[in-house]
Amino acid sequence: MNGYTSPNIFGSRPWEVVQVQQAIRDVGGTVYAEIGSTYGGSYWAFGSCLPVGSLLLSVDRPLVDTEGSVAEAVAYMRARHYDPRMVQGDSHAATTLEQAVAVLGGRPIDVLFIDGDHGEAGVQQDVDMYASLVRDGGLVIFHDCGMVDQQPSFPDVLRGPREAFRKFAVGRLSLLIQQWVGYGLVWK
Repeated sequence: MNGYTSPNIFGSRPWEVVQVQQAIRDVGGTVYAEIGSTYGGSYWAFGSCLPVGSLLLSVDRPLVDTEGSVAEAVAYMRARHYDPRMVQGDSHAATTLEQAVAVLGGRPIDVLFIDGDHGEAGVQQDVDMYASLVRDGGLVIFHDCGMVDQQPSFPDVLRGPREAFRKFAVGRLSLLIQQWVGYGLVWK
């Protein structure tokens, strides 16, 4: 654990990450939740923007044969006196949502990061199931929602996050931070 190095956040540029981190610090709070944690890079980079002692919730399917993992990030954050928790399961399953709600213990989410299923229906389902748990004035962050033409396959892969961000942002303060694939921030 002493040698833990947070993995890169796939598809992100440092400038994008720094801007999102500042937005998280500005919103404040003590509860961070993430749908789709994979290697733990965003879990560590964004969760650590909240004060020591904050609840950091990861909701993701169990991963196999990955270099670096959210489990390592959880152990690292625990050693730094955060309250990291993992709910392993399909974020779209009612039982997974029930487990996440139990971990929250009645506390609203201050910052929700959505980076799980990238299909249009899948991202929308994550929004429908978890965004209602975010407090008024809290922040919902979508990853991979920018306009990208660097690779032919990217527009299709990013359609789901981009459309969910666009729909959720209607009537709300929002910001697209993009140097590459982008982050969509929506204040609830």
